[in-house]
Amino acid sequence: KKDVFIPAGRFIHKKFRIEGVTVRGLGDLSILHAPNPKDAQITLWGKNSVIRDLKSTANTIARDPLWCDNIRAEQADSFLIQNVTIDGCDGAGIMLYIAFNGKVLNNRVSNSLSDGIHTMGGSRNIIIAGNTVRHCGDDHIAVVSYDTTEKEIVKNILVQDNDVADQIWGRGMSVVGGMNVTFRRNRINRCSAAGFIVATEASYTTGRVENILIEENEILNSNYLHPETGHSGIMVSADNQNIRNVLFRNNKLSNTPGQGIRLEGSAIPANIAFVNTTMSNITGTAFVLTTGSNIYCSGTTKDGLAITPPCNGVMNYTVTGSSLTYQSPTTNESNKKISKDYVRLFTSQNPFTSGTIINCALEKSSLVNLFIYDINGRLVSKVFSGMQHKGTKEYFWNVSNINAGVFIVRLQTVEQSISMRINLVK
Repeated sequence: KKDVFIPAGRFIHKKFRIEGVTVRGLGDLSILHAPNPKDAQITLWGKNSVIRDLKSTANTIARDPLWCDNIRAEQADSFLIQNVTIDGCDGAGIMLYIAFNGKVLNNRVSNSLSDGIHTMGGSRNIIIAGNTVRHCGDDHIAVVSYDTTEKEIVKNILVQDNDVADQIWGRGMSVVGGMNVTFRRNRINRCSAAGFIVATEASYTTGRVENILIEENEILNSNYLHPETGHSGIMVSADNQNIRNVLFRNNKLSNTPGQGIRLEGSAIPANIAFVNTTMSNITGTAFVLTTGSNIYCSGTTKDGLAITPPCNGVMNYTVTGSSLTYQSPTTNESNKKISKDYVRLFTSQNPFTSGTIINCALEKSSLVNLFIYDINGRLVSKVFSGMQHKGTKEYFWNVSNINAGVFIVRLQTVEQSISMRINLVK
């Protein structure tokens, strides 16, 4: 088996399967496009299948009940989906179904008509980290078990350092049936309904929820689009199966038009803990407890003042979440590593007022994209796209028609991508 290289350009495709090989491109310069949304799916199958460093786009018509996803890992083991820009599909942006021991890293998912990144079918031992998800038609990142049988329960999933925002329907992040799952240091902004939900749902016959750790997440502007759902910023909702041993720790919740935290359901959730929850600008009641057994709260604040939620439980159980670990590179560590081998990125002025020179230094010639995004991940300017030879090249960014704000400069080469933050002051 040989690896497959996708050169720069736009290539039309029908659904195909990657089995035991690596498909790799030149970042957003290498585009795979599916004009027929019913024939668009790229499937990772078997062992050691990889797709990375390219862009995958698809036309969309309507949400597909047959789940024609953009990229799908099915019956896959030790797979990798990394640095892929996914734009459009009638199903999920990335679907993990009967998938094991894989990683979904540093992808950019947008405009899927179903979930952004969805894990189901008894998938196990998966890291989902560093991804950006925007404008999806349902939950941005979801862990779901659509059956009560043990083999269908999703287990041991780490969801870390992801950024999700701007949703037409659904919740920001969810675990609806699953065990041994950790959500850590994610940013969840402008969700249509709840920012974060832990649930079992009778209508979908979902499995039980147990040993879930949700820590150090930032949840902003939840339920901003569909307040009629009555969702809170954080929800625990048990319909058909037990929810037990869930720990919310060191989370920040702000700018919620409804309630802050809500526990509900006919199946009583038990052993639920909220430790050091920081709330601000919550329009409705901060904490609503309609059901639950052994609900523990400590260190809860609202607008800087300590509050006492209606909890009377004790922390007499242990929550560990996933056993997986992942060290997300910091911006400085990433730039330091890349500048030694590949590329450096710096500006003439920062902050600046009328324009700035962006310097790109390459150790070897490469096709590059130099794009600028706003702080919410929207593309603002394509400064340069093409071949840059070895050495330092200056690019001028004209901001005469750009409002003041914070922007992200992203340089994509064949080997790597790096970014830096700049500040325009007017």
